[in-house]
Amino acid sequence: MHPPLDSMIASRKKYQHKISKKDKKPGSNAFLDTVEPTTKEKNATNLGLTFIPEYNFPHAIYEITPSEMSSDGL
Repeated sequence: MHPPLDSMIASRKKYQHKISKKDKKPGSNAFLDTVEPTTKEKNATNLGLTFIPEYNFPHAIYEITPSEMSSDGL
């Protein structure tokens, strides 16, 4: 059983942030240097989406910003 989706999204966003920092400072974390994102993860990131590899079905998560939460935006 997986944790709640919001927890998984938050964890994935933190991980992506660490990966983006790693790309700027190679050698800063040996574990992150050995982990290569999958093609699906790279494609999702390039499109501004979040992909959670623990879910074994086609998916991508689009984060809605507060400005899009207005009655006109939805």
